[in-house]
Amino acid sequence: MKTETFIDLNPLNSLKAHGMPTGYTPEQTQGVEPQLKAYQEELKPLLADLPALRKSNQAWYLADRLPEVNIEEVIKVGQDVRDHFKDVVILGIGGSDFGPRALFDMFLGSDDYNNLYPAQRGADGKAAPNIHFFQSFDSRKCRNFLKREGLDLTQTVFVVISKSGKTLETRRNFEFFRQKLKEALKNKNIDEATHKDHFVLVTDEAIDDNGHPKSVLLQEFWDVPAQTCSARALFPVPDGVGGRYSVFSPVGLIPAAILGINVKALLQGVADGCEMAQIATDNSDNLPAQIATYQYLALKEGRNIQYFYAFGEAFKNLTKWYEQLVEESIGKRFVNKKGESIETNLIIKPTVGTIDNHSFVQNLLGGTPKDKFVLFIGASDYAREEDISGDDGIHFDDNLQATLDGTRQAVCDEAIPNISLTVQQFSEREIAQLMLILESSIAYLGEALVGLEGNTFLQPDVEKYKIKTVEALKKFTQGATRHE
Repeated sequence: MKTETFIDLNPLNSLKAHGMPTGYTPEQTQGVEPQLKAYQEELKPLLADLPALRKSNQAWYLADRLPEVNIEEVIKVGQDVRDHFKDVVILGIGGSDFGPRALFDMFLGSDDYNNLYPAQRGADGKAAPNIHFFQSFDSRKCRNFLKREGLDLTQTVFVVISKSGKTLETRRNFEFFRQKLKEALKNKNIDEATHKDHFVLVTDEAIDDNGHPKSVLLQEFWDVPAQTCSARALFPVPDGVGGRYSVFSPVGLIPAAILGINVKALLQGVADGCEMAQIATDNSDNLPAQIATYQYLALKEGRNIQYFYAFGEAFKNLTKWYEQLVEESIGKRFVNKKGESIETNLIIKPTVGTIDNHSFVQNLLGGTPKDKFVLFIGASDYAREEDISGDDGIHFDDNLQATLDGTRQAVCDEAIPNISLTVQQFSEREIAQLMLILESSIAYLGEALVGLEGNTFLQPDVEKYKIKTVEALKKFTQGATRHE
């Protein structure tokens, strides 16, 4: 028997959730309550013990109050970059890219941002620099970037994000742009040594017993005798915060501050989301537990393909951020403490409405329905400040909402389980709530329900491709091409 579930949040939060007909009975949802409660009981004392929370790799719950993150310094450096540079290049991959890029998309709109009038395009309505993201090895992208009209590398700053400094993609981009920056400085008769003032580092700040940084990246800027960093600014990747959970650490806060996004409001939203995760798990206000419950029940039915269906192009990179969050957290194969073999697999389809209604929907509705589950994301107040409509006078936002409603109804008609989250105000605080809720829901899913025993926050198999890549690189000599 199908049941309609409505998940209402407490007055502290303006984020609404609506459960569409899920196909799951109250008996089914109540059946996982002991597991949810057990995880929450483990979490509560950790939230009062930061070292223990770090050890469990869940320090992201307290991103708003981590002592090593000076939010005033984040804001200060953000303004300093805005005041002195025309272009900002973000170098990072995985969570070091998807998190900052998701915030950029949602508050500034990535496709047209660099074409807007610089004096007014910041999220705060003030001047902001051009922004560019580099995450992988893409020679064409590098070539085209250097050919941009008006580009002056001597007026460009590079934000390099890597905890170890060893991440190959980020390392290679850093080396390339450092070389080009030095050349540009030399061509203008500027001392090449000043190139270090063009770098903001987000990396591991730890120093070993010999006074050397553990981060390979920081080693490039470290004065051992003085024990100081010569980069323009240095910020930590906090211990106990994995890459895919790092968006509200300096990984995401530094790019956000540069772009005029209200970082203090973001951290207020983090606090809201953390508080929500601590509400009794049998209370519908605990949205992370509710989402995890539906995902788990779907998985038990063999529904391991989840469409993360966000309506509005501003959510494009939020869908990619969520894909990494889930697949790196839940896709695991290991032997648990009882000696049992655990294999779990949850495939995320990052889907943007209405664009992907003309591609994914056919497979979603016309393909095998019994392996799918849908999490819809919508925004009631998407961009209301502008009067944008067609001949019928219906606002584009209303067209977007109507398509979301129609898509959701079509999914329900096919008896595909789905739930929906609606952002009522497109604000920093509420977007941060949404992202923290999603992070916490995956913690509940992995730790409470799937039983990953801490593996939710690890990604050991990612190292396999890195090791093989290093081996494969040995066949290339300096200056050789893949054709030689």
